[in-house]
Amino acid sequence: MIAANNNVDKIKLMGMNNVFVDGSVPTYTYINSSKLYDIEQLIALCKGDCESLRSMLDVFVKVSEEAILQINEALRLNSAERIKRISHKIKPMLYSLNVSSLYADVIVLESIEDNDALTVYETQRIDKIVNTIKMIISEIKNTFLMQ
Repeated sequence: MIAANNNVDKIKLMGMNNVFVDGSVPTYTYINSSKLYDIEQLIALCKGDCESLRSMLDVFVKVSEEAILQINEALRLNSAERIKRISHKIKPMLYSLNVSSLYADVIVLESIEDNDALTVYETQRIDKIVNTIKMIISEIKNTFLMQ
């Protein structure tokens, strides 16, 4: 049995050499010394099946793009209830890609009162979530999915 010394070796051992559009090794964007996202959980879940991984990432992109549209509409309406619902909906997606930089923000938004107007603090958290998800979508599309 061959030992995997790092993530690249793990991916190669799992038969995922061709998972990247250009054949390269994954690179991650870092925010405050934390990875923006990490696909290790999905790689393990897919057990080396490149198409399954691509499919899961494609679903993440599509659901995330729809969530951003819904968030923008909720902001336009200043609807705390909608923001709370959308935050709850996107939380599992963020956990699946280990987007730890957003965990606290999502938890705060899930706990806002339905009838309250959104505060500046909450709006800043929403902006952070949307901007981070947009960066992740862009990286996934450019690294893993052929567009």
